[in-house]
This record gives sequence, C-alpha cells and structure tokens, in this order.
Amino acid sequence: MLGHAEPPTTSGTLINLRPPAARRANERPIRVLVADGSRLVAESLICAFATNERLEPVGYALDGWEAVELATALEPDVIVVGAELDGLDSLSFTRLADRVWPRTSIVLLADEQPLAETDRGQAFTSALFVSTARPVNELMNTIEQASAREAAFERIAADMGLRTRLGA
Repeated sequence: MLGHAEPPTTSGTLINLRPPAARRANERPIRVLVADGSRLVAESLICAFATNERLEPVGYALDGWEAVELATALEPDVIVVGAELDGLDSLSFTRLADRVWPRTSIVLLADEQPLAETDRGQAFTSALFVSTARPVNELMNTIEQASAREAAFERIAADMGLRTRLGA
C-alpha cells in the first residue's frame, strides 16, 4: 500500500495515514473504501476513518464505475456509498455489489433512507443506511456493525459446514 502523510489529491489513491503500530496487534482493521461524488466528502471521510484504530481507509472513488474498479482491486470489507455518485448511481452500485462482492458490506450515506424498492419481488439490497445528518462517529459505528455482521455470517456458515456465499 502506498503511504501518504497528506490526504490524497486524486481519487483512487491508496492511503495509510496511521502507522500500523497504532492498531492493536491481535486484530485486523476493517478495510474501508469510500465512493462519493464529492471529493471534499470522500477525503473528509477518509481522514475521519483514519482516526479510528479499527478502520483502515484504503481509498476512494468519485464515481460508480471507479468504485467498481477499486472494489475489485482492493477487496475492502466495507464500502461507504454516498448518494451523490455519478456514472453508476449509488443504488445501482449497491445492487451490483450485493451480487459481485457478497462478502463486502455496504453502508449507504444519504440525506434520507431510500425507499425499499423491489427487484422481481426481492429486496434491492442488504446495505445498511446512515443519514448524512448523523455524526461521523455514528457512521464509523455502523461500519463496524456491518463488518461484524458479515463476520458472524461466515462463522455460522463455517460452524454448520456450509459453503460460504462465494462458494469457497
């Protein structure tokens, strides 16, 4: 991973704003990708996440297609998707993510919760939602919950001898 002392100046930049020694030795940080159409929002979230020992911001995308490329390359644990996403909009990105990266949790960040749309009778996404009106620490707590939810699924599947959603 590339390390930068300053926030990234271009989207897609890989960053590590905190030395690995700042994390607890016995736990792996939650790898977080941010996808938002606003560079200011994306960089602000990356900087805020870097202050949390449990989170490792790995990069950000300014449009949906760039988010697809980065999610494929970086394999984050959680993707925070803002409502203002160009190219592939946030709901379409989330639908795609549920199918392509089933082990990656999605947190939607928007002014209001999207309507519970359906796609052929099924819920459109398993994403968690956080309002932009909420403090950033609530968003960080939701990221941790999303990651824990996926980890719990993996443990239960392993305990039951089931194949994981990726068929591993």
